[in-house]
Order: sequence, then C-alpha cells, then structure tokens
Amino acid sequence: MGAYEYQGAVEPQISSIAPNKGGNTGDVTIKITGRGFVNDAILKLTRIGYPDIIGTMTYYSESSLLATFDLTAKTPGVWNVVVVNLGQNLILQNAFTIEQGGEPKLWTNVIGRQEIRVGQEQLYWIDVGNSGNIDAENVYVRLTIPTGFLLKRVETKGGYIVWDRDSLLKNIEEGKALYPEDWQGIPDGSITTFLDQSDIFWIPRIRPSETFVFKAVIYAPLTLSSQEHEVQVAIVPVLVAGAKIVGGIVATTYSIFHYLVQK
Repeated sequence: MGAYEYQGAVEPQISSIAPNKGGNTGDVTIKITGRGFVNDAILKLTRIGYPDIIGTMTYYSESSLLATFDLTAKTPGVWNVVVVNLGQNLILQNAFTIEQGGEPKLWTNVIGRQEIRVGQEQLYWIDVGNSGNIDAENVYVRLTIPTGFLLKRVETKGGYIVWDRDSLLKNIEEGKALYPEDWQGIPDGSITTFLDQSDIFWIPRIRPSETFVFKAVIYAPLTLSSQEHEVQVAIVPVLVAGAKIVGGIVATTYSIFHYLVQK
C-alpha cells in the first residue's frame, strides 16, 4: 500500500472535465467531475517546461469542483489537469487545450407552445448559453413580453425563483405605504405596466459550452383578442462585460398565437 489507504471510503479520482479547451484572452472556468474531492483541494494546469497555472476554486462537492483559471497570454497547447486532493495528485494527462485568442459567444433560445389559451398560464423554457471559448461574465438577460400579456414568474430549471410578479407587487405596495413621499410623481399603473412587459435578470458567469435554463410563466388575460405576438429574449450588450456582440444585441424572437376560450 502507498501513503494513503481508503478503508470504507471511495478512492478519489477524476472522471471528466468540461470544457476541455479555452482561449488565452481571459478567464475560463472548468468543471471537474469525479469522486472523493475535499474542500481544500488545489486545482491546476501543468505542462513540462512551463509554470503551473493555479485555479481559483468557486464550488466544491465530493463529486464535482469548479475552478476559474486566468489563461490570459498563457502558452497555447495541450496541458494536464491536476487536482491536489489530500496530498495526492489526481491527474488527467493532456486533457485541456489552451487555444490562441478567443471570446465569449452568447446565444439565446425559447422553447414552448406557439399557442396560449386566454385565461390560462403557459410555461416557456428560456435557454441562455455560451458557445465561445472564454467565460462570459455579468450577463444580463432581458425578457420582453407582448403588451396585454402578464409575465408571472421566472425560475431556474431546479425551481429557484429568479423573479415573481406577485411578490414584487406586494413589496412595492408595502413600500408605498411606508414611504409615500418617495412615490410622489410616479403615474398610477406605471409600475405594473413595466412589470407586465419586461424583466431583467442576472447570470454572474457562463462557462464555455455551458447553458443556463430558465422557466418563464406567461399569462394571457381574457381581455385579449386573437392575434399573433412576439416574445423576445435579449442579452443586454452594455451590461455584458468582455463580450463582443456584433450588431449590439443577441436576441431570440419567438412568435406566439393566443386564442379565445371556447364557450
């Protein structure tokens, strides 16, 4: 036996990493999947003849680690991925490639029924991803709803609520009651009009090849007439640090057709 014996426990190992490549113009966050990891593990990229590139761990569990590596001006080529775990080097040989140049490339998509029955809620899936080779940081996503519809809530795929219209309205009404002077001059209905038609939510970081999935619930009131409308998901360019967005905006427009309740 060597220096470490794993009696009654899982022997640590790396099984995979993602992404397996990144550009040398910024930060790249790598997810390392395996088993037996500890919270003070050290993550690094190594290559014979070059200084180690040490990562900053941003997430830990026994089966996965996230670490951000500053690859700015680092030498292109194939590197080893190493996790120093309980004094033992866990190594994936030639597992990561540093590429010359690079940038984040953000994209959006909307999935859902193209028909909404008035008087009912409808669920839509919102995808926001990065197909580039460096991290996209501080990504602000604007979800625009057609006039007359109500955006009820936005939550993550796992059920974490990002935005909830009813809760926001309740907080606003409580604020108006406590501090009426702060609301003087604001036209009646302006807040609800804004909440009904637009939402901006924040994603702190999107790794290369990573996709964030959100669920948006949209309500079609009974007062709507039957016609076609558009839902737009857009990444706000002025708030995307480091992203080079051609044309000023990355957006997906999705047409929906609502129809009347049959009597």
